[in-house]
Amino acid sequence: MKIGDPVGALEACREARDRHPQYLTDFMRLQAELHAQVGQIDEAETRYREILAARPIPWASLGLARMLVVRQAWVEAEHLLAELVARHERFIEAHELLARVLEETGRPAEACEALQRASERSPYRLPRLRRLGELALQTGDAVRAERSLAEAVKRGSYSEFRDPEDHVRLLQAQLAGDRLDQAQATLADL
Repeated sequence: MKIGDPVGALEACREARDRHPQYLTDFMRLQAELHAQVGQIDEAETRYREILAARPIPWASLGLARMLVVRQAWVEAEHLLAELVARHERFIEAHELLARVLEETGRPAEACEALQRASERSPYRLPRLRRLGELALQTGDAVRAERSLAEAVKRGSYSEFRDPEDHVRLLQAQLAGDRLDQAQATLADL
């Protein structure tokens, strides 16, 4: 097997599953991830379902939800993710994927709430703060948009992930909330 050969790695996992049954779940996880990597979504979904049939494991539920999202099986993905965040409220990736599903199904206000819950548990991730601010702007929640985008500007100011668009979005939120003094300060900071 060569390095970077996912098909060869899949075969190695199949063989290793038989030789080392004590690591069955680990090999099934690797197989699911490799199937997803090479675009074999149905096979990846099958592996995740097999893992979950044996026992409920949060990472397997998230993996299955990701495959459902790829297939655009929104209802099943939403149900699985809602159950997952109810049982494991600190599973931030599940909150973020749930927000994506809600947004894709035309419910930006609910997506905003899901991202808000993720941000309350893990407040420092810039892409999440940005997306929360954008969704809040889209839904007309200028206060939440300003709060989230101000935090994104603050966190991003000394980061390699700094984005001038954060200032522009913050300005939009401040103008939407008729906060002209703050908007002038943001413009001066740009």
